[in-house]
Amino acid sequence: MMSKALHAIWKWFFGAAAALGGGGRRGLSAYLLNACSLPVAWLPALPGFGTLVRRDELLNIQDNFFEGTLRFREMEEAMRGTAEPFVLDLGVNVGVTVRWWFHLNPRAQVVAVDMMREAHAFAQQRLAAVRADAVARVRWVECVVSDEAGTTEVAFDDPLFGMNRADASAAGGSRRLLASATVDSLLADQMPDEVFLCKVDIEGAGGRALAGASRVLARTRFLVVEYHDPDEVASMTRSAVAAGLDLVRANPKMLFFERRPAR
Repeated sequence: MMSKALHAIWKWFFGAAAALGGGGRRGLSAYLLNACSLPVAWLPALPGFGTLVRRDELLNIQDNFFEGTLRFREMEEAMRGTAEPFVLDLGVNVGVTVRWWFHLNPRAQVVAVDMMREAHAFAQQRLAAVRADAVARVRWVECVVSDEAGTTEVAFDDPLFGMNRADASAAGGSRRLLASATVDSLLADQMPDEVFLCKVDIEGAGGRALAGASRVLARTRFLVVEYHDPDEVASMTRSAVAAGLDLVRANPKMLFFERRPAR
């Protein structure tokens, strides 16, 4: 568990940087890291995350964990108490969330999905540095998740940029043709009795992903999704409710659904 003292130091650090950078959620990056070009490797290793080597990791931790947008106490407590929770992580990027699942429960089984092969390589490397025994408990899947199988052209500059989208119209000097698949097809040969957690953070494509995930959602206990616009919220909510999941928590970035016992 992250110590209260370390958490307090980081809270102060982020707050001071935000104030110096004019406020805002990403003041640390805007001021201390980007403006001053300071490396992140000088920061102390964080429990569960290890030593950071990219600014993307720091931004992810700041946003999802220190600001709490991905935190849900009931879900985390349940994960700690589950023997081998099965986690489907759609959009692993630099692998911060994958490290977090194993911090919560070293016996987790994770299917980690991202469209960028560079993201898989980086996430595996950083996971091995923190918890080498966990690497074998992850199945890494490189594809675009959508409502049908096929191919998708993507445009990008940095393959590890956290806001890359599965969209050829996106800005970027590089282009790549990638395979797309439905969520249900990804688990067709590995469908567990229960998907403890399905986390979706794929930059606006969540609605299409969940439209192809009816079988998986029918077995899902917790569903956590990042949303970007009202249409995506409506589409993801329809899929979740159709699968018997209840909306139990929301913040300006994430929706949390849970399958509750029938009364």
